[in-house]
Amino acid sequence: MKKEIKIGLIVADEHEYAPVEKFVQDKNIKIYDFYKNRAIDFTITQQGKTAYITAVLCGIGKVNAASAAAMLIAKDKADILINFGLSGIVSDLKKGDIAICKSFIEHDFDITPFGYKPAQKPQETYCYKADQTLLKLFVNLYPFLKSAVAVTGDQFICDKTTKDFLKNEFSAQCCDMESAAIASVCHQGDIPFVSLRKMSDDADETATMEYRELNFKQEDVLFKITLDGIKKLLDSDDR
Repeated sequence: MKKEIKIGLIVADEHEYAPVEKFVQDKNIKIYDFYKNRAIDFTITQQGKTAYITAVLCGIGKVNAASAAAMLIAKDKADILINFGLSGIVSDLKKGDIAICKSFIEHDFDITPFGYKPAQKPQETYCYKADQTLLKLFVNLYPFLKSAVAVTGDQFICDKTTKDFLKNEFSAQCCDMESAAIASVCHQGDIPFVSLRKMSDDADETATMEYRELNFKQEDVLFKITLDGIKKLLDSDDR
């Protein structure tokens, strides 16, 4: 691996982002404006190699996530993008599980009146893949991580009918509002991407309360796993 690497870390929600701010609060590192989003720059050095990390609080939803990803790649020259946050359970997982997403679909992209399948984009890839090297690195580091198919849309899923549709149509295991949008930008830019998601709710009629309860705790487990993964990446010769 080269001695210096630039990593963009994208987080949607301020409670999910709070552990990043706590991490740097005693390090005399300032929060600054990154194209009208909050951001923090910090470095990790390991084995004579350095990761320069820009952690961006992008805001909720696909447009916010995609624009942050594009800026990190085009303007900040990021070599890798990583996302973490909370997700709803569609199938196979349980609350508290941490998933590493292997593929991503925008479930609310719909031009089925023209004869296309749900989420299908004409002449385009629409099922995006996580970077295999990053997937293997994180799973080897933390074997308890669950491999999952993630679906993304600009809606908070909290009803069984929609949940069943996502399961039956896409074989989805978790749902969120950002990851597939970031994956799309990374696919276009040939940038390695991985997303870590903790299951907060069952994506049914109880989801709003369950999500808020976990979200307000501002847990740092996803950020810690991300930092450990970056350190492991610096130790490896894969990139």
